[in-house]
Amino acid sequence: MKIALAQINATLGDFPGNRRKIIDFSERALAMGCDLVVFPEHALFGYLPNDLLERPSIVDGQLAELAKLEKELPKGITALVGCVTYAGSKAAQNKLQDALARKNFCNSAALIKRGSKTVIFNKERLPSYDVFDEARHLVSGSLAKGRAKFGSIKAQISICEDIWGWGDPQNPMKKLSRSGTDIVINLSASPFTKTKRTNRLAVLKQTAEHFRAPVVYVNMCGAQDEIIFDGRSVVVDKKGKVVGELAAFAEDLQVFDLSAMTVSKPATGTAKRTKSVSETELLRQALVCGLRDFASKTGLARCHFGLSGGIDSAVVACLAAEAIGAKNVTAVTLPGPFNDPKSREWAEELAKNLKIRVLNMPVDGPYEALLKSFASGVGESEFGLVNE
Repeated sequence: MKIALAQINATLGDFPGNRRKIIDFSERALAMGCDLVVFPEHALFGYLPNDLLERPSIVDGQLAELAKLEKELPKGITALVGCVTYAGSKAAQNKLQDALARKNFCNSAALIKRGSKTVIFNKERLPSYDVFDEARHLVSGSLAKGRAKFGSIKAQISICEDIWGWGDPQNPMKKLSRSGTDIVINLSASPFTKTKRTNRLAVLKQTAEHFRAPVVYVNMCGAQDEIIFDGRSVVVDKKGKVVGELAAFAEDLQVFDLSAMTVSKPATGTAKRTKSVSETELLRQALVCGLRDFASKTGLARCHFGLSGGIDSAVVACLAAEAIGAKNVTAVTLPGPFNDPKSREWAEELAKNLKIRVLNMPVDGPYEALLKSFASGVGESEFGLVNE
C-alpha cells in the first residue's frame, strides 16, 4: 500500500480554493501510484475556525464544497480529508435553540472515494488551551469508531490532539485494542513552536509503541493571522523511529510505501535540510512564512515601514523583502535633528542591496512645528528625552 502525505497550506474560509488544491494534490498522488492520499486537519475548512463555527451557513458552504469534492476526486484513489461536519442530522441540529447547546459540529476526517459513500471519522479530544477553543464549538467524537480498512490493511484514524494525551489517565487511545492495527493515521493542524518537533516525535513514538504499528502524521503548513503551521509531516515506524519527514513551512507531497517502510525523497532536498538547520534559521523561515501568508490571505500586496539604519529595522526589511518580494516593499527614512547622518546612509545602502524602494522624508519641519504647538498649550519645557 502506498500512502501520499499531502502537506498543504489551506486558507481559512476559502472552501473552493481548498477544494481545488485537494483535487490537484490527489491527482498528483494518483500519478505517483498511491492508493490513499492523506490531508491535514481542517484541510477543506482552514484552521483555526473558532467563531465561524457559530454560523451554520458557513459550515453549509464548506459542506457544499465537500459534495463537489466527492464528485470530482479522481477515480482510482481514496482521500482522507480534514473538514467540519454536522454532529447528527442537520435537521435535528437546527431545532436546537439553547445557545449553550449550539455545538452543532464535529472536527472530522472524511474518507472519500469516487462512487462510494463517504465515511466520516470524528475527533475525540477537543483542546481548549493556548490558542485552541475547540471544546467551546465542537462535539466530541469517538476514537473507538475510528477504524478503517484498506483492503487487508487495518488503520486507526485520529485527528491532531487525539494522539497527545499519553499523560492523561483518561486518554481514549489507551482504551483501544493494541492488536489488529496495521497503521495509525493522524491528520493535524499543529501550530509551530521552537520545541514542537521534539514534543511531536515523542508522542508519535508513544503512539507507535502502543499499537506496535507505524504512524503517518500529516500536518498543515502555512499561517493564519498570528498562528504559523510548520508542516514537517512525518512517518515513524512501529518503534517510533523516523522513516521520513516532509518540508518545513512549505507545501510538500511525498509517498510512504507501507510494505517497504520507505518515504520518497523530496525532489529539492528541502525536507532533509530542515532537520539540521539552526534554531535561528528555523525562526527566520517561520517569520517569512507568517508574513507572506498574512499578506496574501488578507489581500495585502505591499508594505511600508520606517528604516532607521539600525539592526531592528534592517531585520524587518530583510524579512519583508523575502516574504512579499522586494518590488512590493517601500522603506522610509525619517532623518531629524538628532540623527547621526550615518543612519540614513546605512538605511539607503541596505535598501539598495535588497533592491527595495526607499523614500527620504526629513522630520525637522514637523518637529519644530510640534514644539511650538506644545509650547502654546503647556508652556516652554526643558530639553529632554521626549524631544529625541
